Amino acid sequence: MHLDIVFKAFVGVLAAVIIVGSGVGVTAGFSRAVAAENYMESVSKVIVESNYNEDVIEKCIQEAETNGYTLEVDVLKATKAGVKYYAEIKLSYYFEIELFGLKQQKIQTKII
Repeated sequence: MHLDIVFKAFVGVLAAVIIVGSGVGVTAGFSRAVAAENYMESVSKVIVESNYNEDVIEKCIQEAETNGYTLEVDVLKATKAGVKYYAEIKLSYYFEIELFGLKQQKIQTKII
């Protein structure tokens, strides 16, 4: 009878650890995704405010690498009157939930 109680307690603790661990892993994964999205917005604003300056874009690309992202910026001349340039920005990062062994590359694209 005592062994039955110990076994049930062990299974209960193990289940609690798995539930908490998976919750923390999922939360961490989504927080990294939100951070990448916020970074994309920040970089977009900096590039537009610099008037698509090549030096600023290069610094943004280097900063992205430092932060664990891959940033691609393709600046194009606009054909629309009053607009000189526009850019397509691609930010790549990994969405990862370590407990489940999930790792998937995500790419966000934005035209500014």
